[in-house]
Amino acid sequence: MNRLAPSYLASLIMGAWFYMTAVGNFVAGKIGEATGGHGGEMSKDKLLEIYEMFGWISIGAAVVVLLLSRIVKSWMHLDTLEDRK
Repeated sequence: MNRLAPSYLASLIMGAWFYMTAVGNFVAGKIGEATGGHGGEMSKDKLLEIYEMFGWISIGAAVVVLLLSRIVKSWMHLDTLEDRK
């Protein structure tokens, strides 16, 4: 992430990276709540329905990321990159 960000925004970008880790943990908790975890009613059909939905969402997100990866790689200018000291 830091290679794409201007040097004055590097720490902000890293903060956003760690914030999104927290958001991912929150979403995982909501998925667990939706499946009836921690005292709720849990059924096989409900579990399969929820995980199928998130599976399709994940596949869709993966396709979008694969389509955008070439564009993002070109933005990184990896052939001209040198380490900053």
